[in-house]
Amino acid sequence: TWTFTLTVTPTSTPTLTPTATPFIKNSNEVISSENVDQLTQLGYFGKGSINDIVWSSDGEKIILGTGNGIYILNRQTLEQENFIETGIAIKSIDVSPDLQTIVSGNISGEVDLWNASSGQKINTFHKWTYPIGVAYSPDGSLIASLGMDFWNYYAIFWNPTTYEESHRI
Repeated sequence: TWTFTLTVTPTSTPTLTPTATPFIKNSNEVISSENVDQLTQLGYFGKGSINDIVWSSDGEKIILGTGNGIYILNRQTLEQENFIETGIAIKSIDVSPDLQTIVSGNISGEVDLWNASSGQKINTFHKWTYPIGVAYSPDGSLIASLGMDFWNYYAIFWNPTTYEESHRI
């Protein structure tokens, strides 16, 4: 595996220091339809494209929806506190007022609910033809998603506890 450490101090230029623990075996095996399922991603360089960003209600966390997944950063240090591997690029995100869950809309149109601490997917609410955005209500009692299905735009609202659709406009 490859690990990179980013060092930033107020008076210095950021430096990236790679440390390597290679585990890649030397092989002349050609990638084919028989072995393609054995390929795995070894890592990411950077956080990918940042597609959406939100602040936590307490102002202490910054949540990034990226091409690589969801990153939770400490506001003061910008250090990564958690990474949620979504397996697909995130287009829109929001965090619940109690900071326990994150709702995301991904590029394939799915609206997903994630546990912010464990990174586990809790539920998939809907799959849009074309997703636009997701949001929590200020009191956390509803999740809203705006998207397009069959050339019509809709807003759908769900109860984040029961996962039931409450209404659609």
